[in-house]
Amino acid sequence: PQWSGVLNTILPDEDLFEIDARTFAITRREAAIGTTNYDLTVDPTSGDVFVAGTDARNLVRFEPALRGHAIDSRVTRIAPSGQRAAFDLNPTVNYAQLPDPAGAALALAEPTGIAFDAASRRLFVAAQGTDRIGVLDPSGQILARIELGAPGATSNARTKKGPRGLALHPSAPLLYVSLRLSGGLAVIDTASNRVLGEIPFPHDPLPPQWRAGRGFLYDAKLAGNGTFSCAAA
Repeated sequence: PQWSGVLNTILPDEDLFEIDARTFAITRREAAIGTTNYDLTVDPTSGDVFVAGTDARNLVRFEPALRGHAIDSRVTRIAPSGQRAAFDLNPTVNYAQLPDPAGAALALAEPTGIAFDAASRRLFVAAQGTDRIGVLDPSGQILARIELGAPGATSNARTKKGPRGLALHPSAPLLYVSLRLSGGLAVIDTASNRVLGEIPFPHDPLPPQWRAGRGFLYDAKLAGNGTFSCAAA
């Protein structure tokens, strides 16, 4: 209220829009899902929408008070009725302890991609900050974590993968992962949660110095508990 005379505009916090594909009319709006929403997927059976993103703790002031807990990485499930539930992707992190290598070894930081496998009723989430793919059930329980880069709490920013986009094969148990930082495509066997291989992209237009250094900006393991990178701030 003390700033209303200067900043007299209120911005709507609307994050998800349903649009009629025939008329392009907005038929539904959902607000306050998260601060940065990267991707979404839909359960074709229930109609539930799953949104992957981060929620910033902007109301906690100053770095000493945050103590390595600046954002929450999560998946939010929104039912057709509007009922929602937010699933924390880092339930094992002890924010009272810094550093927390045990938390970093399992952290799923900065979920930038999500895909729903209707056949197995599983969600796959690309955690770009910690180079992992999280496997969840529709209730948000973490079933598995698939390592793409340096294992556990080990950090190697120069060889960081940076998983972003996900695509499921329509008939085979395969998941394709776009690796933005290393410039390639990883192939995962979703039956065994095993990485089958990585196919490098033929050309990366970035200068070599940029390619060598950008991993440090996106490496959440450098934070001490694996929950967010410099790029997430």
